[in-house]
Amino acid sequence: KRQEYQQGRESRFANVVRRIYEPKADVDDLQASDLILLLFIHRAVFQKIEGEYYLYQHGFLDSARWEARKTWACSYIELPLVKAWWEDEIKQGIFRPEFIDAISGEIRARLKVQVAAARRAEAGNPAE
Repeated sequence: KRQEYQQGRESRFANVVRRIYEPKADVDDLQASDLILLLFIHRAVFQKIEGEYYLYQHGFLDSARWEARKTWACSYIELPLVKAWWEDEIKQGIFRPEFIDAISGEIRARLKVQVAAARRAEAGNPAE
């Protein structure tokens, strides 16, 4: 019985995590218990990244490692379920404003690059 229970928990966890990466995933399609699980996963991961941000700010983490973490975080936030979570976390004041600014600023910069590339493509100009 215990093994069946453990296997059920593991497969449910795997299914919830798999949903994060679905491009058309919608928060409304998840059960409340799945949302809670995602909240804790995301919060744990981003609290670790926030800690690395402050290590970087105080000279204890090299810039290459911070840039890699920031790039990953921004790419992850582009996923629909993560984006919805991130926007809620910002409203709740879970993370410090300077960390939010670092991540959100990078996201805005990436969006500007994407928009510029799309405009060049529409105009028939090659990427610069």
